[in-house]
Amino acid sequence: MIPEQLRAAGAEVDVIEALRNRVPEKSRARLRALMRNAKRRPHIVTFTSSSTVKNFGGTARPAEGRFTRRGLAQRPPLCFNRPVTSATLRELQMPVAIEAREFTMVG
Repeated sequence: MIPEQLRAAGAEVDVIEALRNRVPEKSRARLRALMRNAKRRPHIVTFTSSSTVKNFGGTARPAEGRFTRRGLAQRPPLCFNRPVTSATLRELQMPVAIEAREFTMVG
């Protein structure tokens, strides 16, 4: 979209893919196994972007397609550093446990 608009304005544009956001194929089984193992399950999960929330939600989501209260009780609290990230979590119907007040690395 932006490259086309720049070209239309007379700019010469080269698009170089520097980052590709994708989930490795084996992640779903590995993450589900980790979350089922009470001894290895993380105490807390933090996110820094909406894309990581979406990837986690798509990977960790139970086979039945939704998170149940019982299933959520067995999962670690989910924490975020920005309101937009929390909003993505809520869109995916996952509870926000903690949200930073200061949206920086320190916060």
